[in-house]
This record gives sequence, structure tokens and C-alpha cells, in this order.
Amino acid sequence: VADASPIPVLVYHMPKFTHVTLDAGLMGELARHENIVGIKDSSGDLKRFADYTEACGDDCRLFMGNGALLYAALELGGAGGIVALGLLAAEA
Repeated sequence: VADASPIPVLVYHMPKFTHVTLDAGLMGELARHENIVGIKDSSGDLKRFADYTEACGDDCRLFMGNGALLYAALELGGAGGIVALGLLAAEA
């Protein structure tokens, strides 16, 4: 997908619904792809997020998908969050 996309790609890791868990080695490999600019991790597993942060280094930005873990993710070096909580007071 990243090879064929005309725009930059964000990987979305959501094992609760996909029933697929991506390991840190694969995330690090994906992070080095020139057209992958970030990864959103919605696993809810802070240890896994820390492993992804280490594996990806500065190759792409890592975003937390769980609002309850956002602060901890930022402390671990995450770039930010893409969380549903942000929609709570959204205006159209």
C-alpha cells in the first residue's frame, strides 16, 4: 500500500479488532519505509508502545490511540495522540 500510495501513509495498529499483533521488529521495518510517516498504536499496551518507540527511532512518528495512556506515551517519546476523546467537544 505504501509503495503505491501517492500520499504519505499512517500505519494503524488495532489488534483488538484485527486479531493481528505486529511486533516491534516489523514496526521498525515499516517505519523505515520512505512513504510511511507515522504509526498509530491502539493496542492499549504501554510496554508494546515503548518497544515500538525504540524500534522506530526517528524514522517515523508514533501516535497513541488510547486516551487514557496518552500522557504516558508522550513520556515514552510518542509524537502525540489520535484519540476519540478529542472528539468529545468537537464543533462542526
